[in-house]
Amino acid sequence: MNISTAFPSKYLKASDAEDGDLTLTITRVKVETIGQGPKAESKPVVYFAEVEKGLVLNKTNANAITQIAASGDTDDWPGKKIRLIATEVEFQGNLVMSLRVRSAGKKPKPAAAPAQPVEQADAPDDSD
Repeated sequence: MNISTAFPSKYLKASDAEDGDLTLTITRVKVETIGQGPKAESKPVVYFAEVEKGLVLNKTNANAITQIAASGDTDDWPGKKIRLIATEVEFQGNLVMSLRVRSAGKKPKPAAAPAQPVEQADAPDDSD
């Protein structure tokens, strides 16, 4: 048994994108209390049409959506498509898996194969 299935989260995590990027359509943004006790914080949470779980925004992902939506007003975000990728990031000196927001229209291009040298035909000799 995977322990994350024993304790499911109502928020998206990097493990939710382990099998590939998630392309999602924003439906709403809601401020929620994240955590409990003295460490509880109010944070914006983005919800999507395709999944039930929300994405708790950090500043990096909030700024990325602001650029994609061309607006810092979360009321303008519904209907915008984003892509979530799981990637390693540095957190408190350690590398951890995290979700990052990317534009839904820009997928990374595969590395191009090195160009093979083209053999050139001999040019006609005009010195006759």
